[in-house]
Amino acid sequence: MYRYLILLGLIFLQGCASKSGGDLPSSFEDQSQKLDNESPSMINTRLGIEYMRLGQHEVALQKLQKALEIDDRNVEANTGLALLYERLNQNESVSKYYETALAIEPNNSSTHNNYGSFLCRFNRGEEAQTHFKRALENPLYKTPELAYTNAGLCALKTQDRNKAMEFFRKALETRPEFPVALFHLADLSEQRDDITEAQAYYKRFVAVSMQTPASLWLGIRLARRTNDKNAEASYSLVLRSKFPESEEAKMFRNLEGSTK
Repeated sequence: MYRYLILLGLIFLQGCASKSGGDLPSSFEDQSQKLDNESPSMINTRLGIEYMRLGQHEVALQKLQKALEIDDRNVEANTGLALLYERLNQNESVSKYYETALAIEPNNSSTHNNYGSFLCRFNRGEEAQTHFKRALENPLYKTPELAYTNAGLCALKTQDRNKAMEFFRKALETRPEFPVALFHLADLSEQRDDITEAQAYYKRFVAVSMQTPASLWLGIRLARRTNDKNAEASYSLVLRSKFPESEEAKMFRNLEGSTK
């Protein structure tokens, strides 16, 4: 279930570059003209995060550190370093850079969102929810669906399913086709035996997202609940052929074995 945090983590890398929660550039080429008009600190920040996306962590670290050497009050560079150190599992440095960024700019929604996600990973759910709430208080925050969805994922870690569903629904009010929220609402609805609602959310999820082992396993469960043999065969075939070593494929094989 929580592998979807990986997806959100990738989105976070896009969300940390703008003071209003906007996306980072998708490539160097797209931003060549903008880079010419930016400060040296911001240029190094954008390059650092781009290198982070490419998995070139050593170069990313050099660029982000250079950005702070030029301007130690660069919020985006501080947030970028927090994200990079989190990727490198140097967690003792993560909070330092998030807190520095928030001391400079207390209302930065993207930073609150990212920091909340980090805190949730270490079972500091109450603190995490405070940061998600702060992120959502900013009316200029461009991607509130991220904070709502992260708040929902964090609620799931404490088994508060009702609260999680509330957050996921709010995410969809902001962005109706946000796949992470759609998947979890489908999954939670199936667990609550609300199969009609689960199918509705799942259909919306499939329409906007590539299938994953977790979503295929959910599709198999829903097909079994509705006795849809064709759908079960289709989902199970994809699961076994594309993700044969996944935990979900193992669970399906166990299920097959138990019903023979």
